[in-house]
Amino acid sequence: MVELTSFMKEKLICLDLKSTTKAGVFDEMSDIISQSDAVPDRDIFLAALKAREAVMTTSLGDGVGIPHARSDSIKKLVIAVGLSRQGIDFGTKGDPPVRIVFMFGIPAKETKLYIQVLAKISRFARKKANRDRLLAAKTEDEVYAIFDEFDSLTRG
Repeated sequence: MVELTSFMKEKLICLDLKSTTKAGVFDEMSDIISQSDAVPDRDIFLAALKAREAVMTTSLGDGVGIPHARSDSIKKLVIAVGLSRQGIDFGTKGDPPVRIVFMFGIPAKETKLYIQVLAKISRFARKKANRDRLLAAKTEDEVYAIFDEFDSLTRG
């Protein structure tokens, strides 16, 4: 089973996203994720992200969004996490504003890993207790530790 913390670093965690729109958050988090050596070109990543979102929303409901991009320009899987205190309008009627954003980039050829990561993030986000713990986190280290604990509980 894939471990989320293998592809996540504290520097890719934002405790207080400023943007309140989907487009704004895509820009803000693309800046964050492009700090990784996995994403050499922020603009190509952002374009792939927007193209994916145009196909179907990545809002899961329950205040969670999983915007992601698959592209040959992405060198390896990378995951960033953003928390929003005020909520983000993902344009989905009937769903609450998104407050937890899991953004990831993955090479286009990594189909199996792509499915595993989506499944693992969805499994984490499905539990209200996990979402509540993330939103209560005060430091990037605390957010990382929450995922580390989840990885250890779902290992094997």
